Amino acid sequence: MLKISPKQQKSLAKKERVSFIQRVMKHIEEFFPEHYQALDKEQNESLIEYGIERAAQYNINSERDVCLYIDIMLALGPDFDENKKIPWALSILNDDSLSVPRERIDKLHDYTVKHMENN
Repeated sequence: MLKISPKQQKSLAKKERVSFIQRVMKHIEEFFPEHYQALDKEQNESLIEYGIERAAQYNINSERDVCLYIDIMLALGPDFDENKKIPWALSILNDDSLSVPRERIDKLHDYTVKHMENN
């Protein structure tokens, strides 16, 4: 039986996180080129790290859902969940009737698209 030490687990997790950040960076470059070009590599990485941490506060942890959270950050602003001008965002993130994180992020994404179309 193969055993992975805690140190090895930590190293693997770090490599996975770096790989995820690189994939999200390519995603931002493709779908949000103006945002991508406005920041240098370190700033883009910091933005992604910030998005990962913010999403985790709402138990949003899957790669797909975190990527959507970062997309919403780019569309509405990095602290959209605290923006009093868009109270529906925090309401959705805290909606207990949507017990699965994917349901919340999908609903939040749908509202964001509608919001962007109307503004």
